[in-house]
Amino acid sequence: MKIFKNWTLIIVFVSLVIIIVAAFFLLSERERNVSDPLSVVEQVVQEILARKYEKTLEETTVQVLKYTGNHATGSVRFGPPGMLGEGGAFLAAKLDSQWQVVYDGNGAVNCQKMKEEYGFSLEILRPQFCD
Repeated sequence: MKIFKNWTLIIVFVSLVIIIVAAFFLLSERERNVSDPLSVVEQVVQEILARKYEKTLEETTVQVLKYTGNHATGSVRFGPPGMLGEGGAFLAAKLDSQWQVVYDGNGAVNCQKMKEEYGFSLEILRPQFCD
């Protein structure tokens, strides 16, 4: 009888470990689907802006300054690496599972539109774009 109790405890313990490990992998997978790594966001924004302004990827430098998973803001610079060039700021949003640059440049931003239409938080928009 003692051997049976020990095997029962071992089976219960192993089952719990399997459940915990499975739950960890399921939660990790869900988190990966919600947000992209910062490097992926920078790369996608770089590709979008290089294509828009007919620049090469080597001539386009993007730096994400704020990132919340579905929204990002940062700067873009055009020109040879290590040299000064023209540039500006950008706002990007993940819409329908795809990153889109919804604003780029140096001018004023319609803050109300960014909040209502694209769901930007004040955390992202302040202080660079909105008061």
